[in-house]
Amino acid sequence: MLDEIRQPVVDAMPSRPSGARPWQAWALRILPPLLLLWPLSTRNGPTLYLCIALLLPILLWCLVTLAANLIRWQPTQLVRPALCIAIALAWGPYLEFSMTPAERYVDALAERIHARCNATGRCPPRIEGWSSPGPGISASTYGKWVKWRIEYRPDGARFQIWIRVSLDNIRVASGGVGKELVLIHAPESARR
Repeated sequence: MLDEIRQPVVDAMPSRPSGARPWQAWALRILPPLLLLWPLSTRNGPTLYLCIALLLPILLWCLVTLAANLIRWQPTQLVRPALCIAIALAWGPYLEFSMTPAERYVDALAERIHARCNATGRCPPRIEGWSSPGPGISASTYGKWVKWRIEYRPDGARFQIWIRVSLDNIRVASGGVGKELVLIHAPESARR
């Protein structure tokens, strides 16, 4: 009698939509995470940081979903969040890989300007060939794929060279007449 009353248990979230072929179900699991690759196609460094910051809630949701699916052990539902997390983990190395050449360029430029400042007793007011977006500022971009904005800011006997990473984050190399040269990538002996 109890067997007649019991209803069959229906899976609340089927592994594939009704009527979908197996390849369509897998496409629906794999294609949405691939959309997380679009921020990596931008060529502007600060925009890249902004896009990645906007995608962090998606990453958090994927972590929660992955944990829930592991607890309930739904192997077919693990693909999408795991792929999202794997793609998100590639963002950090990509950012550092794209920024390192710009940082090395700024360090070499800072060394040349520092030597010129000490030789002439005054830092150059601007860098030839760079644009001048404001008084006392020279700006340019550097990078092969991702372009990073670089600003040269002299102050008579001192200078700073900025790489604008995001709206509120910069990396600075500085120096000047009789001042210590501070590089973004200082050698190990200088850090101690």
